Amino acid sequence: MPPADRAVATGEPEGLLWRADEYAVDNPNAPRINATLLALVRNNELGGMIQSMRDLEKTWNSKFNYPWTFFNDEPFTDLFKQRTQAETKAKCNYGTFLPVPLPSASLNDLSPRNHPQRALGRPLLDQQRPL
Repeated sequence: MPPADRAVATGEPEGLLWRADEYAVDNPNAPRINATLLALVRNNELGGMIQSMRDLEKTWNSKFNYPWTFFNDEPFTDLFKQRTQAETKAKCNYGTFLPVPLPSASLNDLSPRNHPQRALGRPLLDQQRPL
């Protein structure tokens, strides 16, 4: 397959890929794509996060130093922040988010036990339509 066809078939950009040799961690004007490595992770998942970071840093991010951004539904511990920052030369950002509230129906209302038609794989009867 010619290179141009291969680029179209795989979705890869045309031309040669390059690395910004003049990149510096603290240079916001470095010639690279504006991106971050994003992780939704909890404090008790630190060990797995460290392993994932080591894998990505060893194989890829040590060349590009993209920042890491961590989100949690509760504040990160100091230990989590210290350990994750120690795994990379790149900047680490830490944020929390509020869980999206469920609609007014409770999870029990959505259970197939409360809707026998759903449990049988049939759609619920339209309550507006006369029987």
